[in-house]
Amino acid sequence: MIKDLTPEQLKQMEEYVTKWTSIGLSTERIDKDKAVGYAHKLYKFLNRNVVPQVIFADGPVSAWKELEKIYGEKIDFVWPYLDGQFWSSYVTWLSCYKNVLKIEITVDTSPIEELVNYGNIYPLEKYCIIADRMSICRRNANGLHCEGNTAVEYPDGTKYGLLTE
Repeated sequence: MIKDLTPEQLKQMEEYVTKWTSIGLSTERIDKDKAVGYAHKLYKFLNRNVVPQVIFADGPVSAWKELEKIYGEKIDFVWPYLDGQFWSSYVTWLSCYKNVLKIEITVDTSPIEELVNYGNIYPLEKYCIIADRMSICRRNANGLHCEGNTAVEYPDGTKYGLLTE
């Protein structure tokens, strides 16, 4: 059992937080070729015995429109979905457990770690919708926020305002 962290471990954890926060707030466009490979890897991780048709969307609203096309009607909620790049805080801890604290994790965690390279992901039965990352990210010392403007914008025009105070 770990009771205290060494100064070196604390320093490493700070580095991991910086690294994964940067990845989680990235506005770099997704690599669609890598995303197709990721979708297949994710489905194996989820024990799905299907190769999904991958559909790309430029953001949350266009992803939702693709979902409505698949379901053939307006929808209010879809499960499962993964928040992609917004999982970076979870991946920070996972990475620290494995690499700083040297806690052995016996399952392949790479599908979780790679999740942060994308926007929202909807791993449906036959289709995997992968949305692009945000294109604009404004933040202050407390998080995603921009006084008088949107905090997050996506290539499809989706905009979110205040996300934290």
